[in-house]
Amino acid sequence: MPTIRMGTIASLVRSVLDPTGTRSIEWDEPIARTIPGGAAALAAYAVYLNKAPQFAGYGLALEPTDMAKVKRPRDLVKVVGNWFTGAGWTLTL
Repeated sequence: MPTIRMGTIASLVRSVLDPTGTRSIEWDEPIARTIPGGAAALAAYAVYLNKAPQFAGYGLALEPTDMAKVKRPRDLVKVVGNWFTGAGWTLTL
C-alpha cells in the first residue's frame, strides 16, 4: 500500500493554487479569495486539479461533487487527502 504525507498533499495543493509561489495562501481564509467564482468555479477546480502536473503521477480523480463542502483552502487539502485514502493510500503526518 503506498504512503503519502499530508504535508506533501498540502504542498502539492499549494503549488496548484499559486504556481508562481508569489502569493501567500492562508489555509483558513475563505476559499473565494483563492478560487473566486462560487460553487461552479470550485466544481470546475476539481477537473483542474485532476489535470494539474503536480498530481499527474498519482492519477488524482476528484469529482466536482467532492468540492461541495470546501469552504477554505484547508478543506481542499482534506478533500484531496480523502481521495488518496479512498484510492488505497495510507496518509501519514
